[in-house]
Formats: sequence, structure tokens, C-alpha cells
Amino acid sequence: MKKYLLGCLLSLVPGIALAETPVQMPPAPFDQPYRGNLTVISVPWDEVAAKCGATDWKSAHPSSLPWLNNGGPIEACTIQVSAYACTIVLPDTSGWFGPSEAHIADLKTHEVGHCEGWVHS
Repeated sequence: MKKYLLGCLLSLVPGIALAETPVQMPPAPFDQPYRGNLTVISVPWDEVAAKCGATDWKSAHPSSLPWLNNGGPIEACTIQVSAYACTIVLPDTSGWFGPSEAHIADLKTHEVGHCEGWVHS
């Protein structure tokens, strides 16, 4: 019931629930299918940060450029399990506040780039 009421309230304010941050795509050498064992975990969008072990983007990427993602909430993450195994945590698309499937696809491409060894410049 609380989620329903929150959804009703946020739907009255345009742009809050559906705003999606543009996703930085990895460079060509890292924009390819992962060659190892890839596990993808989908969790509700409000649980991504906890699953990723960080509360915001700046704490997860302290050496990165400060304007990337505007210091906003974690949208997805990569957990490198070993040299040949990688886990990606993505938000699911269910519910009123779920990101679009196109945004999820961009996030997955971004995170697979990290599995391949890409580091933000």
C-alpha cells in the first residue's frame, strides 16, 4: 500500500520517477560479449546500492571524474569474482519505477565492459 501511495504521489510530479541518467558506453575494445562466466542478478532498483556495497556513485568510483553520473545513486555494478567470472547487478524493470528495457541494456553493456577490464577515465 505504501508503494502504491508513493507511486501516486510521484506520478503527479513530472520527470521524477522516469528520469534516466545517460550511460557511458565502454570503448570498442571493451564493448564485446564477456568471454568468461557471466552472472546477471536483477534486483529492485532501490536495492541495487545495498547489493553493490555502496550508497552512491562517488563512493563506488572515488577516482573518477566528479561530474560523471552527477554523484547520483548507483544504477548497476560489476563484481569481479575471478579472472574468468563476473557478476553484474542490474535493476529489474518491474514496478512503476523500474527503468526502461533500453536503459537496462545500456547499463548491461557498460557493466560488461568493466568485466572485460575497462576502467572509467
